[in-house]
Amino acid sequence: STFFFISGFLMPLAYVTHYQDGERGGCVRFYINRLLRLYPIYWVSLLCVLGIHLFGYFFRGHSKFHAEILTYVQNFLLIGLNQSTFWGGYQRFNNPAWTLDVELQYYFLVPLFFVFNKVYRNVLFLVFCSISCYLYFNPTGLVDIDRSFLSWAMFFVLGFAFYEAVVGSRNNIVNLILLLVVTLFLASYMGKGVYTFLITIIFIFFSALLLVFQRDYKFFWFGDRLAGELSYPVYIFHIVFIDYILRFIEVIGFDDFSELSKFVFIFVVNVITSTIIGFVVLKFISDPIDLIRARVRKSNL
Repeated sequence: STFFFISGFLMPLAYVTHYQDGERGGCVRFYINRLLRLYPIYWVSLLCVLGIHLFGYFFRGHSKFHAEILTYVQNFLLIGLNQSTFWGGYQRFNNPAWTLDVELQYYFLVPLFFVFNKVYRNVLFLVFCSISCYLYFNPTGLVDIDRSFLSWAMFFVLGFAFYEAVVGSRNNIVNLILLLVVTLFLASYMGKGVYTFLITIIFIFFSALLLVFQRDYKFFWFGDRLAGELSYPVYIFHIVFIDYILRFIEVIGFDDFSELSKFVFIFVVNVITSTIIGFVVLKFISDPIDLIRARVRKSNL
């Protein structure tokens, strides 16, 4: 939820700063840069997952990924990954990637939001929040809906409203507070999970405070940018080797250890492995692609 809120804040900030030039080309450049940011690293993670399981297939004689060709297309395409009805099935090779599909749906909408008059946009946001709040507390059981932008829209909208409050006038702060009050009012009638939801909102606003400190006071340490750059590859690669860490535990025998000890071991090994992979991905994939993204940002499409 916090990830979606931060995206809700950062994407309009990026769009207005680098791409909103009053022409269609700015919108195109925004889309291209977002795709360059997500897809290459995601595709590499996908190939790693498939490669590991292909390796396992040769040694064990079975694989989790006996799938139809459309399933492979669905996973590599990413957009629409969660829309199982369209594809006739639902199987993710890289499990955390479901959030990237929701992210892509938001990316598509960001430039369109700036086309609307602010009043119409606020009405649209209120509709999004109302539907999203209902679905958040009353999931349908259908992946197509429960893992779509519509179900998570309130977090993106809160992030967008926070962006307007931070970069705009005091009136925008009032809009943000009203939006939050309406969201909490709706939540109070949903019954289940309200306390968890409130804790989530508190955590989100703590993250929002850090974003403001970063912008206004350069609050963080010298490694902040690196940590930010590492967040995506670590997130998308952390699942790749988890099966093999679990198998390693089975081999060395953790029967005498508590569940907490097992969890700590898995957590530490996974963080170390994912971070090392993240550094490698930044050096050999992300950094070269960032040079292309910089050219796209300044080009006249």
